Amino acid sequence: MEWLRYGEGSLQSSFAGFTADGRHFLRVSTGDGFSGDWSAVEQLELLDLKKSRKLQIRISRESPAPPALVAAVMLTALGIDLVSSDEVIARLPAARIRIRAVPAGATLEHVEARRSMVAPAGPVDATLTALLSADARWIGTAAPGRREIRVWSTLTGMPSSEPLVRHTDLVAMAFDADAQYLWQIGRDGGPQATYIGSKQSGKLRWLDRVGEALTGTRLTGQGAGIEWLDNSQRRAARKDLLRSLSNEAAHSDAGAARIKKRLEGMLGN
Repeated sequence: MEWLRYGEGSLQSSFAGFTADGRHFLRVSTGDGFSGDWSAVEQLELLDLKKSRKLQIRISRESPAPPALVAAVMLTALGIDLVSSDEVIARLPAARIRIRAVPAGATLEHVEARRSMVAPAGPVDATLTALLSADARWIGTAAPGRREIRVWSTLTGMPSSEPLVRHTDLVAMAFDADAQYLWQIGRDGGPQATYIGSKQSGKLRWLDRVGEALTGTRLTGQGAGIEWLDNSQRRAARKDLLRSLSNEAAHSDAGAARIKKRLEGMLGN
């Protein structure tokens, strides 16, 4: 495997993993050799098994997409389609991502969503390769220290929930096929699955009741005005919301069950 490692000028290049199709591999270059710290990467190369270079990306601090995110896309790909010397299409299990080499680094475009992919807006552990969902809409990262995990939208860069706090350092994680659960393994060896999304499409039915139950107000005139609820109306709104959450939780909506538990704690029930 010596041909996977070589030096180019002042950079030291190292093998960084095969793509999911087993027909390509990723090589990264840094000043002192790759130690797992993606923030130190200065160049990414995608090659096939015949050592033919498919794409070369020189990374700067102004790169629209950071190297860890680009690497996550490449390593998840079930296939790579060459468009030009500066562009490839990565075929993921449920999405296609356009990767372009630009002067500052790389851009990522979610072909189906017709939107650019955005890096997480918060701090991440640079020594851990980011985890991408099959549809490329969610990315899982660990905070520095690997005691907190967060799931982010790749289309907005914003978190989808509060951090998941661990008692031991994270070793590995994986989304399930539908990106509904995030599996994690810590140094204690015990696997853990955390619910991160609802399988239901569209707006959840209980959302209509949340505003009135939590704020004690009601919109009137198609949202043009606000009506304050009296005490009996507020109690009724909260009871109605809890009933709706209970019904959805009984139908295996883990999100409704989690919010119901939090709401009961807030209300002292």
